[in-house]
Formats: sequence, C-alpha cells, structure tokens
Amino acid sequence: MRRLLQTEKIKHLRQTVVDTQEFIRSLQTEAPQKKAPNSTQDLSLQERVRAQLRAALYDIHDIFFQMPLPQRLALLQQDRELRLERKLRDMEKTKSSKSVLSTKGLSIIAI
Repeated sequence: MRRLLQTEKIKHLRQTVVDTQEFIRSLQTEAPQKKAPNSTQDLSLQERVRAQLRAALYDIHDIFFQMPLPQRLALLQQDRELRLERKLRDMEKTKSSKSVLSTKGLSIIAI
C-alpha cells in the first residue's frame, strides 16, 4: 500500500485533487466578491472542475479497493521502470555535459 502511494500515477492523482479543491475554493470565495450572479460559463466551469475532482477521487479509490492485485503489482512495476528510465536519462545528460565541459576545458588549456 505505501509503495502504491509513492507511484507517479497516485502522486499525479493526489496533486489533481489538491489543485482542483483549491480552484473550487477560489471560485467560491471569488463569487461573493463579484456581487453578481454566476454566469452560465462560470457554472459550467465549476461543474467541469467538480467532475475532474470526482474522477480523480474515483481513480484513487479504484486503484486501492477495486483493482485486482496483479494489476496493482503491474502498476508498481511500471513505476519502477519509469524511475529507472529517468535515472538512466539523467545519467546520460550528466555524462554528455561532462564530456562537453572537458572538451571545452581542453581547448582552453591548449590556447
């Protein structure tokens, strides 16, 4: 369970929940300040944001309570592979930037 909480998918869903809740709060505190009834566009936006919040919450619930164990394990495996790919990509970037720096350093020394 704890490892599932640390996966990119769950982190993304949790961030979506936080962001949409903050946005809904800001819309609710903004409405009384305008002193005008909400337009149909505002109401439509609020409904879409609420739908996005519900979808994220349902996705989190499904992962922890509905998803079969083999699928949860596959999700963990995908996350491990993603982290490994990122780590390798970062190592390649570091390696290539070091070689560029050493080449520049050699050219400066040669002058």
